[in-house]
Formats: sequence, C-alpha cells, structure tokens
Amino acid sequence: MTTADAPRLTAVTLSTLAATPATVRLLLTGLAEGTLHATPPAEAEAGDWSLHTVAVHLVDSHRRQVRRIRRMVAEDRPTLAAVDDWESLVVSGLQDEGTEALIEVLAAERASDVPWYASLDAAALGRTGVHSAAAEVSVAHVLNHAAYHDAQHLGQVARLIEVAADAGRGRMRFAGP
Repeated sequence: MTTADAPRLTAVTLSTLAATPATVRLLLTGLAEGTLHATPPAEAEAGDWSLHTVAVHLVDSHRRQVRRIRRMVAEDRPTLAAVDDWESLVVSGLQDEGTEALIEVLAAERASDVPWYASLDAAALGRTGVHSAAAEVSVAHVLNHAAYHDAQHLGQVARLIEVAADAGRGRMRFAGP
C-alpha cells in the first residue's frame, strides 16, 4: 500500500466528532421534556426515534465505536460484530437518563476521545478489524463512519425539530418565501 492509499481521516472527521455534542446541546437546550420525548408518526415506523432517543443512541454508538477502535489498535484483525442499533440502545440502560445529562456525557467522552483519535499515527489509522457485515475495515474507516453517523443524526435532530415547529405554522405553510 502506498502512502496515497493509506487509510486516513477525511477533512471533516475530527471536527465533526468534536462539534457534535455542542451542536446537539445548542439545538435541544430549553426544549420541554414532552418535545424531547415526542415521536413523530414518520419516525415511529422505524422505532421510537425521539430527540431523546437520538441522544441515547449517540452516546451508545460512541461507546461502541471507541471499544472497536481500541481493539483494532491493540489486537491483530479483531472480529467486530455488527450490532442492531435499536437493540443496543434498549440494552444500554441509558434511556432513563435525562437528555441534558446524556449530552453532557457525550461531550465529556468526546472531549477525552477526540484528542486521542487526533494522536493516532498512520500506522494506527491503518490497523484493521474484520466487521461481520462490512468485511475488513481500518481504524480510519471506523472514525470516518462515526463522523458520517453523527452528521446523519444531526440531520435527524433538525428534522424532528422541523416537525415540532411545523405544527404551529398555520397559514404560513402555504405562504411563499
């Protein structure tokens, strides 16, 4: 493998992972518990994805990714089992935590883990594991996926807020810009 082919982080990976907790905090601070736990009908079809559930999932999935990365750095080609996100969320025990507390947990864990990610050299970023669904993946792949995953859920948070705001638009739904 040439240096150009070596797994590396994208230009947005570390900044996205670092910024996600503050972004979620800004979007959710001050929202009533009823709004945080509300599940729009479109989300209910895919599970009970409320704003609170997204916060639970972000903490749960972050912890899973950190465990995977630590194993990949420490072990030769460990097996990484695919996980059902909803099942993992349910068994995590985090659903009873308050949303603000979950955001603070995510912020503290990311504040610790992102500098470690940034310190990983090319050899560590190129370490691999064998994912049961994705086959061979590198540490860089896992980190880049984690940033992509965060961005997906930041979009989901924005859509859930959009749905909550839509209910009060009245005739403005039909007005032009």
